[in-house]
Amino acid sequence: MVICTQTTISQIKPETIKAQPKTVMTVIYNELSDKDKSKEPIYTVVELTAQFPGGEQKLQEYISQNLHYPTSAKDKSIHGKVVVRFVIFETGKVGKCEIVRSLNPECDKEALRLVQSMPNWIPEKQGEKNIAVYYTLPISFELQKSIRTEIKPVDRK
Repeated sequence: MVICTQTTISQIKPETIKAQPKTVMTVIYNELSDKDKSKEPIYTVVELTAQFPGGEQKLQEYISQNLHYPTSAKDKSIHGKVVVRFVIFETGKVGKCEIVRSLNPECDKEALRLVQSMPNWIPEKQGEKNIAVYYTLPISFELQKSIRTEIKPVDRK
């Protein structure tokens, strides 16, 4: 269960995060599996965001090099995006992966495999402390378009 509360600026506590000019949002995550249990909340808004090792460009390279387009999806010309939501824990480990937007079962399974096989991220920070946070990543499955060359006759007058 995720509990999301909003309070006014006058009620700010150190563990809350400024989300809008006069609003503060605190997110508390309560139902983790025994393996993932932590007394720390999982934030959705933070001071210093998590980063894939090497940055955004390296994340894109990782996806393009490690994503395997399912053959059955190719054969059926299925293309589009799968959106995966996951937690980047205080250690940088990726876990609790779930599909937020499905494309088809084979593409969904591949997107989950790709995210679960990622190396540890540089974790988010709230102040000087590493924190767990949700991260949402769209993964595109695009068929390559065939290259068409149009040959025009040369008009020689």
